[in-house]
Amino acid sequence: MSTQPSQVESAVAETLQADRREKRQTIQQSFWPRARLLAEILKQRLYDEDVMGTAAALTYKTLFSLLPVAVLALLILSAISPPASATPAAAGATDRLDLVLQNMIFEQLQLNKLPVRDKDGRPATDESGNEVMLSDIITPMIKNAKSAVTSPASGLIAFAILIYGAVSLMLVIENAFNKVYGAARGRPWVRRIALYWCVLTLGPIGVAMSLVLGRQAFEMAAGVANVGWALAPLTFITSFIISWALVLLMFKLIPEAHVQWRSAALGAFIAAFLWELGKSGFGLYTQTALKSSWYGSLVLLPLFMLWIYLTWTFMLGGLQISYIHQHFSLLKRRYFFTKRCSVPMTDLNWILPLGILLYRNFKQGRTTRVDEAAETLVMPNDVTEQFLIGLQSAGIVHHVKRDEYTLARPAEDVTAYDLLIAARSLCAVPPEVATLGREAPATAVAEFEKLEREWAQARTLPKLAGDQ
Repeated sequence: MSTQPSQVESAVAETLQADRREKRQTIQQSFWPRARLLAEILKQRLYDEDVMGTAAALTYKTLFSLLPVAVLALLILSAISPPASATPAAAGATDRLDLVLQNMIFEQLQLNKLPVRDKDGRPATDESGNEVMLSDIITPMIKNAKSAVTSPASGLIAFAILIYGAVSLMLVIENAFNKVYGAARGRPWVRRIALYWCVLTLGPIGVAMSLVLGRQAFEMAAGVANVGWALAPLTFITSFIISWALVLLMFKLIPEAHVQWRSAALGAFIAAFLWELGKSGFGLYTQTALKSSWYGSLVLLPLFMLWIYLTWTFMLGGLQISYIHQHFSLLKRRYFFTKRCSVPMTDLNWILPLGILLYRNFKQGRTTRVDEAAETLVMPNDVTEQFLIGLQSAGIVHHVKRDEYTLARPAEDVTAYDLLIAARSLCAVPPEVATLGREAPATAVAEFEKLEREWAQARTLPKLAGDQ
């Protein structure tokens, strides 16, 4: 009696082990080809989108706008400081917010790790004998800029310069992110100002407060015995989580396109992780490079530019990963068909499902957004918008507002042939040109065109959608 159950249990255990082995093999067989394909698509997109050139342009703009953005953020924190009559504890807390944000900017940009050299190439020191860092030189500049803004004589002009520098940087960042996601148009200026203001106000406040709370937690943990070994990794993890959250919000909010939270989280995770690793590696590199440098303090500028360039490379690379994750099925099909992932070729027949989507949304009393249509039909945003522009030129759809369209005439009066003609009007060389040749293939193309025209003219939008 006891032998039979044991045999059954052993048989079940063997079956479960066999299933686990089969699942592991299936995962391994599907993971590595997918990873290789993902790497190929990423490599091709980095080349096609000129990520390195975009990172260089963002680096130049960041160098111009870094001081205005930092001063504006610090002014915002100063504006929420309590008056002088407030309690010393409250005043100290807000002063600490201001100081913490300034130190965070220096730390993230590695300014506190770039020592200044004298003309003999030796480390420069202050009156107390402490080594002078690049952050020590920039701190008085920020203080002078804040004083200029608050001065009655030059306050208005200085504030206008600060606003221009900050807004111009945000505008370049938005255009770069829109380019990755194929958003042909930017958002209206009213929405831009609201977004930029939130980024430049709520962002610094939230980051500074989170850093203050985190530092207080570290101070409390440091006073507990037997946990000192955990402070270093905990500091790295906390810094990484803050960076991840900030990059995630950038990826989600800045592009004028629908960005899925899951895709944005993946790309932001990789970008933030590379950024944190890069900070550690860059710190070690600067210590070695400055010791053997013949140029003294002059080497600080190219080193700082290098770090800004690496930062934007990580950000744009992470955003590319977000885009690939969100549109992987489209990019995979395009890669297999063309061995490229960014080509201007598009199947004109995709205008038919777009017409069906327009009809169904019109039937429900809804407009059709460019990004929603692109996601539903698994098409790039720019291709979808070009199709809609062609339909608008043909009088089939009406442009309601910035990126929304709806049918301009009754659906029963729109045939599949009307849709195809509108799509062909976008081609540099329409298919009808092939019927003008004298060779035999031209006759075959003409016969195919006749069959296609007869089929398309007999089908209206309701019939294409299956409503008739």
